[in-house]
Amino acid sequence: MMMSLKSGRQLVTVVKWLSNYLSSAPRRNKTNLIDHRCMSSLAEKWNTPSTRMCSEPATICTSSGISYRRYSETSGNKDDYDDEAIEDERYNEYVGDQLGYLLPEGGHRVLVVQPDIKWGPRKPRLTNAALQLAEGCALIKTLPKWQVVDKLTMSLKLEDKKHVFGKGNFATLTKKVRSATHLTAVFMNVNMLTYPQLKTLQNAWKVAVYDRYTIVLQIFKVHARTREAKLQVALAELPYFKSRLQGMHDGSLEWQQQDVSRIGGMGESYIQLRQQILQERELKIKKALSKLRSKRQLLREGRLKKDIPVVAIVGYTNAGKTSLIKALTGEVEMEPKDQLFATLDVTAHAGYLASRLKVIFLDTVGFISDIPTDLIEAFAATLEDVLHADAVVHIRDISHPDTISQRERVIQTLAGLNLPLNILDNMIEACNKCDLVKSDIDTSDANLADNTVVISVTEGTGLTRLRKMIETAVLKSTGRQVKKLRIPMNGEHLGWLYKETTVCSSRASEDGQYLYVECIMNEASYARFKANFVRRKS
Repeated sequence: MMMSLKSGRQLVTVVKWLSNYLSSAPRRNKTNLIDHRCMSSLAEKWNTPSTRMCSEPATICTSSGISYRRYSETSGNKDDYDDEAIEDERYNEYVGDQLGYLLPEGGHRVLVVQPDIKWGPRKPRLTNAALQLAEGCALIKTLPKWQVVDKLTMSLKLEDKKHVFGKGNFATLTKKVRSATHLTAVFMNVNMLTYPQLKTLQNAWKVAVYDRYTIVLQIFKVHARTREAKLQVALAELPYFKSRLQGMHDGSLEWQQQDVSRIGGMGESYIQLRQQILQERELKIKKALSKLRSKRQLLREGRLKKDIPVVAIVGYTNAGKTSLIKALTGEVEMEPKDQLFATLDVTAHAGYLASRLKVIFLDTVGFISDIPTDLIEAFAATLEDVLHADAVVHIRDISHPDTISQRERVIQTLAGLNLPLNILDNMIEACNKCDLVKSDIDTSDANLADNTVVISVTEGTGLTRLRKMIETAVLKSTGRQVKKLRIPMNGEHLGWLYKETTVCSSRASEDGQYLYVECIMNEASYARFKANFVRRKS
């Protein structure tokens, strides 16, 4: 229910009251955190329920005695949204405002905690806790106004269902968090915390707690620009809400018993209502994405009619995909960014190979490790273009200390997308950033596989060889061949070849009567050429 202020005096009173209240709470994130007592006190002044207070464009909402300003999806250009799927007032009223993961406008000062799993099936094989911690810090730094103020690894022998860590390590960590008055949040660099775990940690530490799922989702929210990207982010957040509802169903939510007056009541009816809302929202988003998928299919069909080969560039996030496409196409409008998940949409860019063959380069969403399958599935529609590509280039950052683990993650993700085996087996591997590799590491091509090339996008190293490798892969997958033809100097042959094929080179014969032309064409084009210009012997 909206709280209506009857006069300007009341508004001034509210502002002064909040200012005094927040100034007395040094450990709170003052721009985003107002506790339940504050809301209740304000409600008593005007006999207004304390369930919700709203002011556009941001919303202050309360749950479990903790309140935050939600990230406003309505900011920006409304034309980019599907109004029914994104601007769902019922969803925001019943679910989003009460369970939404949080993106404070003032940022956070974060302690990054990396569990160090010592043994068992969850122990990482190709990486280690130090490298995982570094990536966790990079994720936090990607968010605007968020900063890492401390970081640590904590041994984890057997995961505790409630505290994550064992009692001793949990007590040590709790003491550290409570004594660090400058902290406003803790990032647990794990896949996804259960709601009982999240609730226990927040109650013990008195600060906001995030897991890897919520941080990556917030990065996606910040970087989503197009309608499709925003819809996919909205779809990806639903499993998060569903897991929280499951926590309520298990009786782990304190305010399920406390806030009886909330819309929807309490207990089973409360859960059922919100489950229904989530299901309805999921159907709306999937319907909207289906429409966009149909449009994407039309674009694919248009490329097929024009017979333009497609080359997909894939890789771990921040490996240099956009920079590579800019280098291959010369497209000055592209602006590569040195940050994680800078690209959330598949974008198409025209370019030419060494033979002058025109191709379309696809810039795709970057991959990352330890992300729930729900998050990958939400972007599966975008990655469908990769499935239809004629060639795939996997760009790697070989200067990164975790490059082997990153490579395996990309391969696993592509295999999970059911990429055709012939494409996966013939995928080109471009080992980027060789200029940043230490001098004692061999980065030459001598000992590499046939489908691998060492490059530096910034220095231009290896790009000529990469273009030739892409051309070979495209010719093989599309059935194109290089043909050398002798045609009359003054005939219509050359004009037809320029229109229907890719002419690589031409030169005149010594007597000036003929042209020797080298061109790329498929079997169908070659058959048409012979039908039009080659005389049949009687």
